[in-house]
Amino acid sequence: MPATKNNKSHQAILLAAKNLFWKYGIKRVTVEEICKEAAVSKMTFYRLFANKTEVANAVLDLVITNNMEKYRNIMQQEIPFPQKIHQVVQLKYEGTLEMSDEFFSEVYQSDDLKLKDTLLAFQRKGLEAFLADCKKAQQEGWIKNDLKPEFILYILNKINEMLLDEKLLSMYRNTQEAIMALTNFFFYGITLPKD
Repeated sequence: MPATKNNKSHQAILLAAKNLFWKYGIKRVTVEEICKEAAVSKMTFYRLFANKTEVANAVLDLVITNNMEKYRNIMQQEIPFPQKIHQVVQLKYEGTLEMSDEFFSEVYQSDDLKLKDTLLAFQRKGLEAFLADCKKAQQEGWIKNDLKPEFILYILNKINEMLLDEKLLSMYRNTQEAIMALTNFFFYGITLPKD
């Protein structure tokens, strides 16, 4: 039987790799550790993936795809825009849970072009989707009319850049806290979010 993405071993490797990468980063994790965690042989691993980098790209792509689908599901709900934003913030929080600082910095500062391209393509798609949703929310009266949606996009891009700022990151215990502080600041400013 040829190896496919729906193969049980393929899924086990992706899940094991994600858990290990989130905890320790990509560089520190070995193929042997992934195989042990996934309960597969190295031969099975190499039948499905060329190397650890290919697995890292597959994991990142899977996580990004799942998060985009969850985001779209939130935005398609028939609820007020502020409730959608609250759910998006919660989704962002859940997406960063258990993510190690090593993983975050390795992905954002990777020399691997495919990994970087995967991340940049996701950011571009995500920002475009959010921009469209902001325009719709603005037409519905949820966002101030004097705010240009392109300005919102500009600020989101700056926030992504800020996540690489060592001075900012040093203010927080870990990258997750910094991500959530920026996310909450962007959506709620300095006021408490309304339930």
